Amino acid sequence: MTRFEIDAFLDRLEDSPRVQRLAYFMHAVTEDRILQLSISLAVASLWFALAFADARFLVLFPAAVVAVRRFRRLERNFAPDDDDWL
Repeated sequence: MTRFEIDAFLDRLEDSPRVQRLAYFMHAVTEDRILQLSISLAVASLWFALAFADARFLVLFPAAVVAVRRFRRLERNFAPDDDDWL
């Protein structure tokens, strides 16, 4: 495929409702501050626990549960009804 053909394909693809919905979902995920904070706390918890070999830092790890629930709720709100959207 030439670069022109790829550009034409991507232009047609951008008009697709699935692609627009996926783009809106990605925007919602990146803008969700609670999700960002939860992921940051979970990563920091694991990093400190491994770096200092101290399990007390895993107290912050339940933030991973919050992050997973938040992501699934966003996915449920923005995902199309059919399963082949990815």
